[in-house]
Amino acid sequence: ATADSAREFVRVNVVNAASPVIDSVADLDGGAFGLTLAGTVAYVVGSANSQELALIGNGPGGVLGVIGSLDVDGNPSANVGITTVVRGTTAFLGADNGFYSIDISNPASPVKLGELLFGGSVRDIALNGRYAYLARGYNGPEISVVDVSDPTNLQAVGTFDDPAGIFNTNAVAVHGTRLYAGLSDRQDAITSPPGRFLVLDIGANPTSPALLGSRNSP
Repeated sequence: ATADSAREFVRVNVVNAASPVIDSVADLDGGAFGLTLAGTVAYVVGSANSQELALIGNGPGGVLGVIGSLDVDGNPSANVGITTVVRGTTAFLGADNGFYSIDISNPASPVKLGELLFGGSVRDIALNGRYAYLARGYNGPEISVVDVSDPTNLQAVGTFDDPAGIFNTNAVAVHGTRLYAGLSDRQDAITSPPGRFLVLDIGANPTSPALLGSRNSP
């Protein structure tokens, strides 16, 4: 996936690792910020306000193309897709204004199932059972917990607010009963350290992450 100016999704053949070859390119309406692969489809999120999610697959002759796309709020002048994960026939998308669930059972015609709108962005998503842990940017807590067991009825069920300051959370990951998060400072929080790494417990209460340890960046 490439930057805004190129507006392309590029597939590279790496059979010969010493000499990778571009073998197909798909044109997007905007730059690509993130992607996930599921089966034979690539789910790409990006800067096109009318195409926050693009589904890319093989066309005739194995040539890449956009086989489906979605404008999550029906407004071509608002919102940017930032991150996505796929579980079964549902894609979960983080955007600059919130969190969305999308039915992808028909890749040619994805359909929005649910949404939670925030005052800031969702920069990363970690799924764990019935819960999604959202890396939040700008306004609000650093992490939001959402019950995604019913994608048509997303429920915000918990948060974690870092006591050390005001941060953007850029990445989250779950392993066992631990939630890991990478944070960076916000421009309006000049007293915060420039970045932090958090280890949180989600075993005792999955909806209320508890801080176990942290490390500030130098």
